[in-house]
Amino acid sequence: MSAMPDKDALILAAASKSITFFVRRLLGAEPTKQQAAVLLAIDKGAKKIAIKSGHGSGKSALLSWIILWALLFKEDCKVPMTAPSAPQLTDILIPEVRKWAGRLPEVLQKNIEVLTDKVRNLENDNFAVARTARRESPEALQGFHGTHIFFILEEASGIPREIFEVAEGALTSDEAFAIMAGNPTRTEGYFYDAFHKNAWQWTRFTFNTEKSENVSRKTIEEYRRKYGVESDVYRVRVLGEFPKESGDAVFALYMLEEAIERDIYDDSGAEIWGLDIGGNNTDSDATVLVKRKGAYFYEAQKWHGMDLEDIANRLYAEFISSHRKPAAIFADETGQGKSFPSMAQKRGLPVYGVNFGRIKDDMYWDNRTKLYYKLKEMLPQAKLFKKDYHLVDEMLGDLMAQQFEIVDGSKLRLLNKKKYIIPKLGRSPDLGDAMALSCQGEFYIFENSEVEDDYYDDDEPIRGNAGGIY
Repeated sequence: MSAMPDKDALILAAASKSITFFVRRLLGAEPTKQQAAVLLAIDKGAKKIAIKSGHGSGKSALLSWIILWALLFKEDCKVPMTAPSAPQLTDILIPEVRKWAGRLPEVLQKNIEVLTDKVRNLENDNFAVARTARRESPEALQGFHGTHIFFILEEASGIPREIFEVAEGALTSDEAFAIMAGNPTRTEGYFYDAFHKNAWQWTRFTFNTEKSENVSRKTIEEYRRKYGVESDVYRVRVLGEFPKESGDAVFALYMLEEAIERDIYDDSGAEIWGLDIGGNNTDSDATVLVKRKGAYFYEAQKWHGMDLEDIANRLYAEFISSHRKPAAIFADETGQGKSFPSMAQKRGLPVYGVNFGRIKDDMYWDNRTKLYYKLKEMLPQAKLFKKDYHLVDEMLGDLMAQQFEIVDGSKLRLLNKKKYIIPKLGRSPDLGDAMALSCQGEFYIFENSEVEDDYYDDDEPIRGNAGGIY
């Protein structure tokens, strides 16, 4: 580092010894109380830190501060950064590092180079590198050598145990610093154990979004409305607590979170839309259109205050303007949507009515239950609305509210929507219903570009002529 005034040299010396001083003085940041507690623990010598965190509580900012501090002031330092998916690193954490690097004083800023998957200190060759943590490639945390190794484990609840087992020696060595952080989505695994049977090895923190100075009361109230304060989604995404995971829940939160973050997924099937018909005079019961390509759920639209004629016209306009035409549009014809399929078909739309009611089936009591479970079966290969966080929040509320009961001795049936789900959410789970409707059938595209369907079942309540599918 080039010569500098004595005062500046003293400031840098102080920053090298205290990350709290570094963050406040050199980055000009004002940490929240929760962030400040972690910084103080590092200043006191903590080397194994685990943070279970709600959304928006400043976790990514904290990790970026630690990365920059290590690269600037630790001798011969390597910083492996890992997460279950590449976008969690390249789209969230590294851009956060770039933002804070831009706030460094010029004398330090000029030494930091932030690339797509790497951060370098050009003066001393320290670097941080992104490595995706996948079960099939457990070497993500291996092969790093240096006087100081800082392991940054983002969304650690979703990192496979195999990754930690391979790197166990490095993580637990006296020379290494390791910080695990993330939403506590799973009640098993290395991250979970850090707060339970291995708690003695880790300095532990909980970032509760309700208590974060970064999050407004309005936002908290919005979370309460979307999720329901008693839900596991609220516990995990807001309170930063592990889920209770009720035994009668249809979906496990970790499966949904993985599908949201997944960067390798199956979109090989045909274009299929699901349409849940809502009321025409209430915001709490909207019409929702969901689009998916194979197992990739990529778009949802919500329409308010429309009668059936309006919905048919809007759907027609959407169909005409879409570059990729759907092989089928499965629409709810239960109740007020009964006449909608024929109305839409007259406009030349490939709409097929689906009734959520009772069916002849050895496992499921009604079609609503069967479709939600088909959606669940799709999750291991699915991708869910990653780019729209508002949509993700609503989807999680809708799906995690679904519970089942056993009827007629052995059949699964979802709890009644009007009696249980709507009172729990304070709204109708329209988005969840539209996603489930899209699972009524699958279509496969072959080399000759013809579409073959397997959606029709004599025992399932579906209307329409399959000859219209293309």
